[in-house]
Amino acid sequence: MPEKNMKNGSIDQKSQGGEELYRMIFDHSMDGIILTDPRDDGKILLANPAACRMLGWTEEELVGKECDEILDLQEPKLSVLLDERPHSGSARTQLTYRRKDGTTFLGEVSTGFFTNSNGEPRTVTIIRYITERKKAVEALLESESRYKAIFDNSLDGIFVTIPDGTILAANPAACQMFGMTEEELILAGRNGTVDTSDPRLKSVLDERARNGRFKGELNHKRKDGTIFPSEISSTLFKDKNGLTKVVMVIRDISERKKAEKKLRESEERLRLLGDNLPDSAVYQYAHELDGSVHFLYFSAGIEKLNGVKVSDVLRDPGTLHRQIPPDYFARLVEAEARSARELSDFNMETPMRLPDGQVKWMRLHSRPRRLPDGRTVWDGVQTDITELKRVEEMLRETELSWKVAEAVESERQRLFDVLETLPVMICLLTLDHHIAFANRSFREKFGESEGRHCYERCFGSNQPCELCESYKVLETGQSHQWEVTTPEGSVIDIYSFPFTDVDGSPMILKMDIDVTERKQAEEKLRDSEEKYRNIVETANEIILITDKESIITYVNKKMVDMLGYTLEEFIGKPIWSFISEECKSVVKMNLEKRMRGVSESYELKLIRKDGSSLWTFLNAKPLFDKEGKYIGAMSMLTDITKRKEAEEALNIIEAARKKEIHHRIKNNLQVISSLLDLQAEQFRNRENIKDSEVLEAFRESQDRVVSMALIHEELYKGGGLETLNFSPYIRELVENLFHTYSLGDIDISLSMDLEENVFFDMDTAVPLGMIVNELVSNSFKHAFIGRDKGEIRIELYREESTEFESENCKSTNFILTVSDNGVGIPDNLNIEDLGSLGMQLVASLIDQMNGELELKRNNGTEFTMKFTVTEKDNLAQVGLSSQESR
Repeated sequence: MPEKNMKNGSIDQKSQGGEELYRMIFDHSMDGIILTDPRDDGKILLANPAACRMLGWTEEELVGKECDEILDLQEPKLSVLLDERPHSGSARTQLTYRRKDGTTFLGEVSTGFFTNSNGEPRTVTIIRYITERKKAVEALLESESRYKAIFDNSLDGIFVTIPDGTILAANPAACQMFGMTEEELILAGRNGTVDTSDPRLKSVLDERARNGRFKGELNHKRKDGTIFPSEISSTLFKDKNGLTKVVMVIRDISERKKAEKKLRESEERLRLLGDNLPDSAVYQYAHELDGSVHFLYFSAGIEKLNGVKVSDVLRDPGTLHRQIPPDYFARLVEAEARSARELSDFNMETPMRLPDGQVKWMRLHSRPRRLPDGRTVWDGVQTDITELKRVEEMLRETELSWKVAEAVESERQRLFDVLETLPVMICLLTLDHHIAFANRSFREKFGESEGRHCYERCFGSNQPCELCESYKVLETGQSHQWEVTTPEGSVIDIYSFPFTDVDGSPMILKMDIDVTERKQAEEKLRDSEEKYRNIVETANEIILITDKESIITYVNKKMVDMLGYTLEEFIGKPIWSFISEECKSVVKMNLEKRMRGVSESYELKLIRKDGSSLWTFLNAKPLFDKEGKYIGAMSMLTDITKRKEAEEALNIIEAARKKEIHHRIKNNLQVISSLLDLQAEQFRNRENIKDSEVLEAFRESQDRVVSMALIHEELYKGGGLETLNFSPYIRELVENLFHTYSLGDIDISLSMDLEENVFFDMDTAVPLGMIVNELVSNSFKHAFIGRDKGEIRIELYREESTEFESENCKSTNFILTVSDNGVGIPDNLNIEDLGSLGMQLVASLIDQMNGELELKRNNGTEFTMKFTVTEKDNLAQVGLSSQESR
């Protein structure tokens, strides 16, 4: 049949119906069908949709391709197929095909020859996709292997039978269980392995026939005839041939049945024990996962113990819980939660009110366990301990009475022991004036009692003393203090207290203190204090005492008079209320020294009540107690207000004098500068003198004078006459030099990075100013020869982390840098060899300041000077070498 007719659906055959049928098979076959020309290397002529899906190509893509694009021509099976097909006309095999994306699949191939209507040879190849079938076969083999392993190694016995009871196979466990070989079991069948007298056999077979499976218990018999209980699981299934078979799994439960029997017997014994325990009941209590609680079991003893029925308690645990008082029930819930959380024993004693109104004490003891499903169950015992509680209470009362009596006697003896050691005279008096007890101090003073009355023993009288006040306490019930002088002149301070003996009889506790020496000492102290008070109050200095918190505890009259406050306005007030603001920081610092035991003197400004100032000179001394703890300070202050006023007036005069000196020095230096300028004019028109050198010398001298004059001008303008704010001075000095050395068309820029608020005294500012003058002038004159622009840079800053203190002086290292980007100094020229007066002056000034000078020649010239400034008495100065040492 022509391929064109197949593809276009036209009919050249005698039967149009056969062609349509062929076409339907070709298009809808689930197998791939490929038509090729064997004469042309197997070139593909047609491919049905199934072949296209398998290979991942469209029919248009496949037509015209040779077979080597979808097959591996080197595959051995392909060679066999090609050899077989010419002889028999057809062949079958399995080949691996290659898809368009390069993946492969296994196909079952059937191929044959035919001749079309034009007499042309054609080959048809039918391909069946068998990869999934291959996998299924492998899975089946694997499944059968697993089944064989389970069958052979199962601990349970396994039979394969048919429904009539014929045994087809038995595993090793079944052989061991029944004491037979597999062959013997096959011969025995159902009747030889099952206890046919077991009434459950019929229902087992009926249920399996009805539902296709059964699970339950049945009795079996061994080879020796013994019967054993078993748990069986039996299921009907169809084998590969469609035959109905049965698989039955048998488990010997003889031991479990014995255990269950023992458990039932044990539970019965436990029930009998729980029901007959004297004054006790056994219970089982559960916490469910939803938070609910209930009793699982309660022995009959609960009816006698609590007067409730077991059925009521099992139905509603609140039947018992409501018998427990609320506070005890809250403790029970808390203890129960802890027991559940920690799986620890639960122990508790609680009263319970029974339905008839009587109250019994119960002891609850249980042990928790966690079930596999997450519930918590307690097994416990409730015991009536009411009688035990009553006996314990009686014992406690008896023991308490005994302990009270013992404690009373012990306390009495302890009291006597304490009174015996006291250094004061103590005795106990009865209502009839007898001494029931006297301590050692009393006996040493008045001798032993010997049965005598107090008035006989102490004063040798034969009747109670008329002036005795000790017995007043029995009338008032209050303690009483009085004083008596003995015939020999001793002064006794007497304290009487009402006292009740152990047996309840009233007594008097009398304490006598011999204050004769204290009275004499007090008298002397009063005389001494009076003298001291007269001295302090009449002193011309302020005397002030403060505590450790700086609170005033004493001031003399002088302070009251001088500050204008009353004594009450001082006492109890902090000292800060009377000290000027500028002195408070100094006082705080000195108070810290005082706590360390340092005594010192310094000037202090106080503020009077009217707001005026009072300058004083303070001498302070720390005060310590016997243990060495700081308790405050005593200070003596002398009025120095008039002296301070005089010093302030002198300071004003001195400041004006210094200001005038700076003004005059500045004017004189300016006059010198003007004279130098006039003198230079005389040389400008002389041809026989090197004008440039002479005029340069005059200008350099003039600049040096101006640099010094600027310092005095700044000091005259500023408020401080001792120190100079150096950075503004440097800016003005360099700007003057800039205007002086304007070099025609050369564009020179100044860059200054100067640390602010740097104050130097005259000994530092003058040499530093001259050094800057010389170095900047040098750059202006020599750095930019032959150039049209340049930059001069000046930096002044503190070195980081270089401040240090010694002997109350703080020193700081500074760095001054003057640099330019000019032509630079030649490498072979040493700075010390420079012959100019300016560089000699720089070297001399740096040496005078004990500084260091470093020269760098990178892209110009850079002079770096390091020097140290010492601050002392609020003035800044550089450690200069003395002029005398030069």
